[in-house]
Amino acid sequence: MIYLVEFQAHDGTNVLTERFATDGYNTRPSDTPANTHWEARVINPGAYKQSVFDDGTTSGEARAGYGFVEIAIGDDGVGNTADRLASHAVDGRPITIFALDSIFAQWSSRTVVFRGTMEQIEVDWTKATIRIRDRLEDLAKPIQPTLYAGTTTDGTKIEAEGQKDDLKGKPKPLAWGVNRNVPGVMSNRFRNVYDFAANGVFAFNAVRDRGVSLTAGTDYATTAALVGATVSAGQYATCKATGQIKLGSPAAGEITADIVEGAAGQRSAPKIARRILESAGFVAGTDFAADDLDALHALQAAEVGIWIGAEQRDVLPALTLILDSIGAYMAPDPLGVLRFGRIDLSGTPSGIVLDETVILTGSSSIQRLATGDDRNGVPAWQVTVQYAPSWLVQDADALSQANTTAELRAFASEEYRTAVAKNEALKTIHLRAAELTFGSLMATEADALAEASRRLGIYGVRRERYQVPLHASQAQGIRLGQIVTLKLPRFGLDAGKPMLVIGLDVTLPHRSGEGTTAGTVVLDLFG
Repeated sequence: MIYLVEFQAHDGTNVLTERFATDGYNTRPSDTPANTHWEARVINPGAYKQSVFDDGTTSGEARAGYGFVEIAIGDDGVGNTADRLASHAVDGRPITIFALDSIFAQWSSRTVVFRGTMEQIEVDWTKATIRIRDRLEDLAKPIQPTLYAGTTTDGTKIEAEGQKDDLKGKPKPLAWGVNRNVPGVMSNRFRNVYDFAANGVFAFNAVRDRGVSLTAGTDYATTAALVGATVSAGQYATCKATGQIKLGSPAAGEITADIVEGAAGQRSAPKIARRILESAGFVAGTDFAADDLDALHALQAAEVGIWIGAEQRDVLPALTLILDSIGAYMAPDPLGVLRFGRIDLSGTPSGIVLDETVILTGSSSIQRLATGDDRNGVPAWQVTVQYAPSWLVQDADALSQANTTAELRAFASEEYRTAVAKNEALKTIHLRAAELTFGSLMATEADALAEASRRLGIYGVRRERYQVPLHASQAQGIRLGQIVTLKLPRFGLDAGKPMLVIGLDVTLPHRSGEGTTAGTVVLDLFG
């Protein structure tokens, strides 16, 4: 087996492609690329870690996987070095690791071991260490690239771009799904124009001034038409295409709205995740698995909502919040395609059985650990799911003075609502049984309560975490989110127990001194 590393770099003048291998390799005239040489300089073709969330956890913020590749840069015996790597810029550029059976294998028989991006190259006297990240790193970029120009400096401007001293250079707000009590961003103070979602809305269900509902008027097709419109006092006009409103008179207090983005059936976490990925330039089928998102939608079509104001935010944490609302995650496969799934042990096992015949050096090498979740796997007798955020929390007394409704005062004065699922009997068994709280962006109490009950089923029993080492060849085909069966003659695992793969720690075969160290994969299992 040989490994080949291919990556892009900028040498200060041009973008070029570098190619190295554990053993020298040449493509044939009929291959693409044709007649191309791979220098035999790879010391370590790759060591990297990935997880569905943070290490050992089953909810929270997703993190990009990380690792490294090592390449010898010294004299190859005939006066050639790879010192050029010291001046290469590689940050954010793609890297791919391939495997071939031997130096005589056809280029067409190669398999992709890893596809991701690079962080940097660190060079010492003998080697270059390339710091690598998986494709989640590609989502570490602003979710809203469109910024306010700050050019709306007087009442003659038929635009809504804010002024130099308030909005210039700030991102325009965005919204997806169902959102309540969203604060408007005043983008033209001379014409009373407010922005709620630059990506457009399906409907403005309500607009309020200091908590008092205003009367809906005409919808206009463009910002310019909205800015130039005549609106009566106590009313508001809209431009749904740009997520903006115009008031008929100056506001008495804070302007808020209940808004909906996306048509009916398109407001679930998976549907919204797809729209955000596509707006970030990711292509269905190439960059992410649309079938996975469709399957998730079939499992959980609950409406959710997220609003992002005029402050910079990256794509990755926003997507994490949306997916984690339904206990879902995303993680790249070896091809760099983002895959999606849900933390759920009720699914059908993949058929992969991990027992003493495949586990590296037998069961004594397994680590049995507490989970990285809150309370470390102690069963939960109560699970609380937050839902329906109020994007602007307002003072209930101030709203009362404005003659608002009791329902609005109750809603707007609390950031979240809560849905609770309980199993009181568990407290007699586990004296320190946990009370777990999960954030969510679900829109309704019924959906939040169903999710609380589902999670109680997961976390209401004792959960363990196992780290299981395998030879790299034994781990082929295993990916994050799969359910495997762990079968051991201890800990009640004699008959086998379904376990969710929540992490991978991969070390490919590499040179070590005068010999070669075999490749290993350590699976992080939850169940």
